[in-house]
Amino acid sequence: MVSPETNFRLVPVADGGEGTLAAVLNCGFADYPISALGPLREPVETRIGIRHSSAVVELAEICGWSRLGAAGPQPMRTGTEGVGKAISAALDAGCSDLILAVGGSVSSDAGLGMLSELGAQALDRWGRQVEPGGIGLALIRKLDLTGMDQRLASTRIRVAADVSNPLLGPEGAARRFASQKGASPDDVELIELGFERFAAAVATATGQDIARMVGGGAAGGVAAGAAGVLGAEIVSGAELVSHMLDLQSAIDKSSIVITGEGRWDEQTFSGKAPGYVTAVSHKRGVPVVAVAGSFAIDRNALGVCGIVATAALTDYERDLHRCMRGAKELLEHIGSDLASRMPDMMGVTS
Repeated sequence: MVSPETNFRLVPVADGGEGTLAAVLNCGFADYPISALGPLREPVETRIGIRHSSAVVELAEICGWSRLGAAGPQPMRTGTEGVGKAISAALDAGCSDLILAVGGSVSSDAGLGMLSELGAQALDRWGRQVEPGGIGLALIRKLDLTGMDQRLASTRIRVAADVSNPLLGPEGAARRFASQKGASPDDVELIELGFERFAAAVATATGQDIARMVGGGAAGGVAAGAAGVLGAEIVSGAELVSHMLDLQSAIDKSSIVITGEGRWDEQTFSGKAPGYVTAVSHKRGVPVVAVAGSFAIDRNALGVCGIVATAALTDYERDLHRCMRGAKELLEHIGSDLASRMPDMMGVTS
């Protein structure tokens, strides 16, 4: 067993998705309550994080999955107006350096709702404002940006993304992620068409080509919309948050690192926090233990990444429903088993 004198350090990490705000609140940001809009434009009381002139706006906290309630997924109607209101609240608080953490989105509106709350107008061929949400994207012919909040011009904005997918194409926001948000095959094609029309309107209005920029597909295209219209820089959420938390220093002081997520698959190494933690640990020569609800990847091949052991809830309970209901107890079993194996995994001999 691991010695009672063994020291453990808990470092909550995030990659731009759920939990990003909670992570930065642990490193000096203050909780700042605001009023915004949920994914179906209902009023919500939520929060952002503020430190000096910097602010962190987490989409998932404002208009993500936890805000859907009984309505369930409505991929053609949900939008991001709440993110725009949160940005306005940050500007009102005097912030000039904004981080938009955009993972956990339930919408596919390319950030149109966000932009509309900041003064943009999306118009159809007759000059009428289009409907909000993904349903209006395919009708867009022009973006009128004359009413945009002037404070945005002197504001640094970074989009903390947890994927590297572009806006358009087979690996883009519609065809890769929209079905996960409840979109039917017909919806997916309509959303893709809408993204094409939106990208064309952005190119005409700003000269920016957002169609295939790396990470532009994050959060149903919010990243692309922010980059094209707000001049935002799309960055790795995992890298940005880890730097804010000084994760590398914590890893350098460790003999072994334990990380994990619900489902460990190929996406884990494409922008997700556990993949980034693993990569940094491997580079620093620190062994890694990967824990997950389940693995959808060859676990035997993970050794090349510096992973010395894996453990999954499904190793102990194959029924997924019972697995999720009993996750706490199963994790305790995993913790006990890992503890007994820790000296071997760290290369310690008695």
